[in-house]
Amino acid sequence: MKSSDLSAPLVSVVIPVYNRETTVGRAAASVLNQSYTNLELIIVDDCSNDNSLQVIHEFQDKRIIVITSEQNSGANAARNKGILAAKGQYVAFQDSDDEWVKDKLKIQMQDMINRDLSASFCAHCLIDGRIKRIVPDDYEDKLKYENELMNVLADCNVVSTQTLIVKRDVFDKIGYFDEEMPRLQDYEFVIRLAQKEKIGYIACPLVLVYHSQISISTNLEALCEAVILLLIKHGDFVNKQSMVSLFLNNALLSGQSSQLYTDCIRFQNMAVRKNIQDLNILEYVLDCLVHKYRSCSYIQRKLYESQMEDLKPDQFVIYGAGHVGRKIYRELKDKGIYPKCFLVTQDKKEDMIDGIPVCIIDEWDDKDIMVVVGTAAVLQNEIIDILISRNYKHIICYPD
Repeated sequence: MKSSDLSAPLVSVVIPVYNRETTVGRAAASVLNQSYTNLELIIVDDCSNDNSLQVIHEFQDKRIIVITSEQNSGANAARNKGILAAKGQYVAFQDSDDEWVKDKLKIQMQDMINRDLSASFCAHCLIDGRIKRIVPDDYEDKLKYENELMNVLADCNVVSTQTLIVKRDVFDKIGYFDEEMPRLQDYEFVIRLAQKEKIGYIACPLVLVYHSQISISTNLEALCEAVILLLIKHGDFVNKQSMVSLFLNNALLSGQSSQLYTDCIRFQNMAVRKNIQDLNILEYVLDCLVHKYRSCSYIQRKLYESQMEDLKPDQFVIYGAGHVGRKIYRELKDKGIYPKCFLVTQDKKEDMIDGIPVCIIDEWDDKDIMVVVGTAAVLQNEIIDILISRNYKHIICYPD
């Protein structure tokens, strides 16, 4: 099969659009510039009130089909309209603010045809400002994401809509995107897809997904409803605790930790109203927080150990002359490594500890020296603020 040969299967690419005048041109261009050229691009405009349609019309490409909705119905309904209008044997999806690499369709279509697959997805590169990461994290593990995909999906979704290509007749078998899902529509659809069809996986990031600027906190209620609907539809398949963790992670990322209890109670009450049994949200939340604490503690410990390996005698100080500071001192003393001094904020109780001077921080001039913070964890943030305000540049925290 030559991707530029019109005898190659027609692929219908659906892009739902709502007020994306600044990004839809990039998304559409990345589709139209594919090395696999036998495609139609179906733009479904969901009542945009900006210049999104004008941007599309500027392409003047005969492969573009524009559908305008009579009322704003959301991305799921727009995708379904695009599927119904598709003339291709295969349907692919793109979002109006993301970008495909040039050979995306070619690579996935060759794999699907060669192996007679009903669907295919690929890894993607998530871009959030200057931060870039490939999803899934272990994206090169092709066997896992093909042979063990069902197990993966029970805990989380790794199939983003923009990466997906599906045979057109599959939708008639398993249904379309659920228009009642306020979020996680790709997750819900892929669960149905994976239960009925063989899905191929390309272990290469072929899509650039740009992180939305919409605040996560404004979508917590929608996420709460989506998770509940997912549990109603697929409660026998998904891991309930993983679904609660999905909600919890987003609640924590919202930056409104003071609202966490309220959010969890709202989640619990919605689950009760929807008659979801055996879902103790607060118990799951506690388990998740304990796990996160243990994970963070482990990472902090490993980071501390790594940094401490580079310490040299008399080239660091220990902040704190209490129990924790003396514990650090004893650990280093056993290795023959001694600090230049102990630092304290004020009112030092003694001038020397085991021959090492105790100094008040405001009387210490070396701001470039490494400072090992030897205090209880509850005090460390305050101590770090003190050190930074005094222009100390190198700080290690003891993982108390």
